[in-house]
Amino acid sequence: MKKCNLIISSVLSAGMLTIGSAGIAYAYGGPDGPGGPGGAPCGPGEFRNHHRGPDSEARKERMNYMMNRLELDQQQREAIKKIRDEQMAKMRTKRDEMKKIREAIREQAFAEKYDAAKVRELADAKAKLMSDMMVERMETMNRIRQLLTEQQEARMKEMKAQMMQRRPPNSYR
Repeated sequence: MKKCNLIISSVLSAGMLTIGSAGIAYAYGGPDGPGGPGGAPCGPGEFRNHHRGPDSEARKERMNYMMNRLELDQQQREAIKKIRDEQMAKMRTKRDEMKKIREAIREQAFAEKYDAAKVRELADAKAKLMSDMMVERMETMNRIRQLLTEQQEARMKEMKAQMMQRRPPNSYR
């Protein structure tokens, strides 16, 4: 019986150690943890994954890679840059609105007098804003697609299919 208890406690200890280690790695900037790459902690309103920010170097590199693979001419590149700059300005405003809504929702969580109607109103505003942002992104993609030749569009679809194959299953993006 003592031997059985020893085995069970060893297995449980190992399991708890594994779970605890994973939590610590996440908290201190493990893969996609709150600290993001390099483990730098994020402050309020900062992107959790710095490499995914709208103005990040990685995003710019991916865009340049796509433009090179699509063999865009200079006129197409300039038109796309203009479209993306316009979109980023609009999105910056929407992100600021989203930040205010998230802060208001958090305030309600810790308010002296919880107001469910206010939370519902904020949640509806957040959902509407998310919907608007999605429509804006799709409009931007459509505007960019209109600039491509048939061959470039076919190549873009091919690249998209390859990217989707590399994406892990159950990915929300």
